Amino acid sequence: MIQEVIDMNSEVIGGRYAASVRPDATHGSCEVSLVLRPVPD
Repeated sequence: MIQEVIDMNSEVIGGRYAASVRPDATHGSCEVSLVLRPVPD
């Protein structure tokens, strides 16, 4: 779902990006780390 939102707003954020979400398994929390990486054309 996060990737869909990024794709829908690609013009606004200035390019295409890929989302990588990884939960914090060490502390058992529900927080996630969201990393956006540019996708080459």
